[in-house]
Amino acid sequence: DLERYPDHLVCWIAWAYFKTGKTRKAKLYYQTILAARPHYVRARIGLAYCLSREGEDKKSIKILDQLLLVEPQNLEIGFARAFVHERARRFWSAIGEYDRILEISPENSVARKLRLRAFSDMGARSYALEEVSRECPKDRELHDSIIGDMAADRIHWEEPKEAIGLVLPLTENKKNLKARFDHIVALADGYRMQEAVKRYENLVKDGIYSPPWVLEKVAEAYLYMEEPYKALKMYDRALMTHPNSLSGRMGKFYALQDIRDWDRGRNVLDDLDKEIPDVLGTGRSIQPNWPKLEIALARGWFLADEGRLGAAEQYFGDLYERAPAQREIRSGLAHIYLWRGWPRKALREFRIIDTLDPKYVKAQIGKLAALNELAFKEKSRDGADALMETNPEDKHVQQLVRQLEVEEMRELVTDVAVTRENGGADDTRAQMTIWQPLGYYTRLYGMLFWQKTWEDSESSYFRRAGVGINHIFNKCWELKQQFSTDYDGGGNFGSLTQINFHPDDYWNFNLSYDTFTT
Repeated sequence: DLERYPDHLVCWIAWAYFKTGKTRKAKLYYQTILAARPHYVRARIGLAYCLSREGEDKKSIKILDQLLLVEPQNLEIGFARAFVHERARRFWSAIGEYDRILEISPENSVARKLRLRAFSDMGARSYALEEVSRECPKDRELHDSIIGDMAADRIHWEEPKEAIGLVLPLTENKKNLKARFDHIVALADGYRMQEAVKRYENLVKDGIYSPPWVLEKVAEAYLYMEEPYKALKMYDRALMTHPNSLSGRMGKFYALQDIRDWDRGRNVLDDLDKEIPDVLGTGRSIQPNWPKLEIALARGWFLADEGRLGAAEQYFGDLYERAPAQREIRSGLAHIYLWRGWPRKALREFRIIDTLDPKYVKAQIGKLAALNELAFKEKSRDGADALMETNPEDKHVQQLVRQLEVEEMRELVTDVAVTRENGGADDTRAQMTIWQPLGYYTRLYGMLFWQKTWEDSESSYFRRAGVGINHIFNKCWELKQQFSTDYDGGGNFGSLTQINFHPDDYWNFNLSYDTFTT
């Protein structure tokens, strides 16, 4: 059927297929023309474009080199050669092609813009932006495109604050979807999760479909905001489009972990562990496969979240034996020590991590929590305030600061217990204690105690009211002194003195003397 159409029209049809992503069909049309007219230049140029998109850049360049010998002044050949170089990420060679085009046609605005675009793609964003301001001051689209590239660089370099500053003005143009997508990613990376979700919801209202990598970031925001079910739904949506996404599958695992769906979470992690190889390459070119490390670390935290701290300690300990300088492994082990009630061991590990990487926030949070447990309370609070200044949006830093603030608040504790024995003896007791901090190390308290014990028809009561003080001297020594009396008749005065000695993480010695007990 193509034979009844002129060649130039078939070329235009093929080019339309190429521009709409139907490369195979475009290639077929060009080959049909060349089967009848092997030297038809436009068809050979079109075929070179198709081969380039299919990854055959050497074949493309060979075709275009032959054409260039015949028609050295043909600008379309130059544009095609530049396209092939750009597809192969040889941006400097592409710039050279645009320079040759501009030598032939100095006023060619398309070549000038594409040349600056190539500089930006090569990584010379600042230079490209300066040249755009000088050569194309009215081309807002090109200017914004390069600014967007600079913002993407900042996201890649984990500088979300700078990325937000660059991309935010671009989002005023509602049609600039790349800027709106990148803005969501930068907000999420900067822990501004509520803003990221709001921006995504605006896209939904505008009827705009978000790509999987944006959906994953929104899911991450929901997870951070402690809405794991919404996060899980969003991860599932992203994985429908991109089922092999490692970040999406890991995110789904974290969501399942948060909702305590242990079996499904373990299955996701096991599948990833089987699919992801330990290393990449062979022989001398072998390299670590770093995503495997994330899977390994996630398994350790998974054990900890299940409450299996002993198993988690053993697991992180095995990883530590293989990679003692790896900060995330050390951090995992240190946190397990802290949660098991061993702050001294934890602090040693956190300090080593701090030496390896002073900017590692997760370890700094753990170190400050351990310092607080070991009665270095001023130091822990000073460190928490400093972290809050540099990481105000970090939820874990906020939780640490809140934990320290709560420790300084008044506290009311109520305890009720009922005991019944087969022999007929019953016991009911209730105690209320109110604690008032007098400083970081001293707490004053008052208490009321009521107890009734009866057996058959006989019963007895104990009613006590008292005040006391608890003082922490240092990480090893703690003193408690209490005075109490019968609040019904005012008699039976009693004194309780208690001294606690914690020489290390494992031993706790207690010496007490009580002049009145129930």
